[in-house]
Amino acid sequence: MRKKLVALSLVLIFAVCVTLFLRMMPDLLTLMNSYQLSFWVSVFMFVPLNVVYLFLYALGFSNKSTASVMMSFGASLFLYGGLFLFVMSVERVGLNSSLSLLFIAPLLFLILAPLFSKESVNGAQTLAVILIAAGAACIFYSKGLIHPTSWESISYIIGAAACWAIFSLMALKTKSGIFVNVYIYMFVGLIASAILMFVQSSFILPVYSSVGTLLIFGALVATSIFLWSGIFRYSSASYWAAMVYIVPSIMLLYEVIYKSANVPVIAIIGMGVTGLAVVYRTIIKM
Repeated sequence: MRKKLVALSLVLIFAVCVTLFLRMMPDLLTLMNSYQLSFWVSVFMFVPLNVVYLFLYALGFSNKSTASVMMSFGASLFLYGGLFLFVMSVERVGLNSSLSLLFIAPLLFLILAPLFSKESVNGAQTLAVILIAAGAACIFYSKGLIHPTSWESISYIIGAAACWAIFSLMALKTKSGIFVNVYIYMFVGLIASAILMFVQSSFILPVYSSVGTLLIFGALVATSIFLWSGIFRYSSASYWAAMVYIVPSIMLLYEVIYKSANVPVIAIIGMGVTGLAVVYRTIIKM
């Protein structure tokens, strides 16, 4: 039970981080476009990460597995490929629809995980995923899910979900330490964001008053990637695939607490189903 509670705590921290950086993003996008924001966030994540890396290296922590490092590089391509497709989807079908459809990724991860690991998923674990996913769907529906007009318009987000599912599977398979993985992800992200910024936009310096916000934003994104890369190592694939659906409930609670938002009945039902599903998933086998 202790292991389950620790894993649940990590998922809750992940959900809070995702909620906070999604709420900060609109304000930052008034100061720069998405390509410039991606670049500067990568800078504000990668530079502090190097300081931590040098500290760990000085203590003797290192990774000498070339195969694992190469797999981490490959995983990072799917991580940022999914991010690029997600941004394209937001431009076409809006944030609500994109976030909703993006939650296909944990289901794809759950289906494919047995092919990459020795874990088997039983009926009780599958039921938990279905229940908590249904609760998340109710919350997204209450937020005004936009129904796309064509399959072409949602192909980007389906591609993003597939990319992030493959990224998760590769991160699960690699034998590199979590810090090594994240360091590689940040390195590839910095290069990719720099190329995209100069190709699709132009270089700008951030406003001095926004530097602190960018640091906080970068820390939240980096923490989310750390947790995403580590939760399903610490727990099981089925546990992570179910519990990640807590994110919509945390987002809704944030709006209620800090914005005094009205909560539709279907959203209340969704939160209730999510809560019961979380309790159920915590009781059954990890």
